[in-house]
Amino acid sequence: MQKLRAVIILIMVIVLSASCQIPKADPGKKAEGASGSVIEGGNDELTDINIKNAVVNENGDSVDICFLFKSVSAITDPDAAGIDSVPAYSISNTEAPYRIIIKLKSIELYEYVNTSNLTDNSFVCGAYGFHSNQDNAYHILLQLNFPVTVSVNEDKSDLHIILNRDDLPEDSQKYYVLYDMFDAYASGDLSADGMLPTLCSDYEHMILISQGFEEADDAEELKSLISSASENPDVSPTVDRLNTNELPSIDSVNTKPVKHSVALYNGEELILYPEFENAVYAATGPSGDVVYVRTISPSTSLDTEDVTVDEIWISKKGASNPVLLDTGTEFYGITDAAFSHDGKYLAILDSSKDNAVLYLYDFESSKLVNTGEEGFGTFTTGFSWDLDNNTIYAMAGPSDAIQLLKFDPDDPDSGVTAIEEEPGFISSITYAGGYIYCINDETSELIRIKAEAKESGTDIDVNISSPDDTESDSYESDNSDTQNEDDPTSKHEIISPAVSFRLSPDGKKAMVLYNDNVDRSEIYSLYLIDLESLKSELILENIDPETWGFLPDGKQYYIMENKKENRSSFPYELLIYDSSKLINSCDIKSEMLTADRTTGSFYITLYSVIKGELVPNTYRFDLSGNSVSE
Repeated sequence: MQKLRAVIILIMVIVLSASCQIPKADPGKKAEGASGSVIEGGNDELTDINIKNAVVNENGDSVDICFLFKSVSAITDPDAAGIDSVPAYSISNTEAPYRIIIKLKSIELYEYVNTSNLTDNSFVCGAYGFHSNQDNAYHILLQLNFPVTVSVNEDKSDLHIILNRDDLPEDSQKYYVLYDMFDAYASGDLSADGMLPTLCSDYEHMILISQGFEEADDAEELKSLISSASENPDVSPTVDRLNTNELPSIDSVNTKPVKHSVALYNGEELILYPEFENAVYAATGPSGDVVYVRTISPSTSLDTEDVTVDEIWISKKGASNPVLLDTGTEFYGITDAAFSHDGKYLAILDSSKDNAVLYLYDFESSKLVNTGEEGFGTFTTGFSWDLDNNTIYAMAGPSDAIQLLKFDPDDPDSGVTAIEEEPGFISSITYAGGYIYCINDETSELIRIKAEAKESGTDIDVNISSPDDTESDSYESDNSDTQNEDDPTSKHEIISPAVSFRLSPDGKKAMVLYNDNVDRSEIYSLYLIDLESLKSELILENIDPETWGFLPDGKQYYIMENKKENRSSFPYELLIYDSSKLINSCDIKSEMLTADRTTGSFYITLYSVIKGELVPNTYRFDLSGNSVSE
């Protein structure tokens, strides 16, 4: 516990670094303190004191809260001598959330709790009293509706605490560390000098709260310090973003991230801690850094549009907590993200109602490049990094005139270059082996386009086995715009019919989904294509996957389907194949599943309800069904 005491004492230095000398109130005189100040006074020689009563008088923009003290001996002996001073006290006027914390020494009895209501005024919205073994004083917490300036007046045995209303500052949001350790704080088992008690939004529960931080990283750093020094593994601090004077919800202050059952593997439930709370997985970098996206809502009191904003959080390999990536730009709907081959850049596709803009964040310069302003335009349907350099390719442009473009952020002066002048396609794209692969959305074909101009065109026929045929038939496209025999500069090559595709990590194989049953549009066949020989193999049929793709070795792949006939608590089935052989499987709870093509782990997102809102939590497990976040 000494370690935790030392850590939080250091924190207190930060909190009070701007404080002046503590003012003291002499008997019969006043002392004043604005928000963030502390006032001390009283007679520290008094003992055995009873808080007989508390009287509240409100008058316009001020309220007088008067505590009346008597000797405890006066209860049994009416003739006992009275007292002519107030006990030693300390009054803290905290910044948001606004509170007055009164600490009274030598209090043995507090009758006032049965005779007065400290909340019968417009200043105080909640009150809480407790005896603290930490300083052997009686604490009274007054939760306030707005900031105040405090005046203190000692009138013999009466202590007048006058609160004068201050103007509320402009509403803003800050990050706070919340710690559900109030009982340990009150009993003296936790010396949390840098964190003070506050009521929660239910005006019943008490927790500890830090000062407000402008940067989430600072709050996360404090959280990490407290966690590492804590001797109670069952209670962990959390970070919450609160509006000015907003009280935290007890629902958001868990003693520890809650384990959830996410999958059923070999007949046993996988019950895991979340890898990251209130966020979804987005990408993994070459060094093992993991990107998450967290969606936050704007303050209801701010004069802003009612839209959510996405934040990017990065979990550095070996670090205990993800950190917020400060890009200086607000994102409104991040739909995709990917690192460059060397991890220098992070591509971020941000989609709003009318636009889909691709951004590149440079980790070396800490700058964000808007490729829309560089020439990609305001509508990007898909992007892909070159595997050997930092060139990025994109189907982009104005929404009515997209085309295949490329840009090298290492050489921004070269600008955006068009791979071809032909119109592009509404499709995701993948770069591999000098080609860009995409779906021709007009003909439902997988095509590839040489990333650089080629000297002559080539007609390619690829055999695709139909599940109803015993021999392969040649597939030929009748789309002259895609494969033009008369145009020697044509760079399009038809690979196969397809409505969707995935490439292996080494770019040597492709899997395509294709519907060859017009009577059942939701049922697909899955083909594996060797991109060097262009030979295809039917590996699965009659499937309708929610998600699918290759695993890191390029030999194994996964599909996830909805078990429509089974309405259990695990309605989805994850299947792992090697060619057409099923080698592993498990049942899972959510369709929000993504495979990490770097490690082979799976990320799954489940939703919980906090503060009446659905909050996503991300979990991770490996192919054998073992959690990597237990």
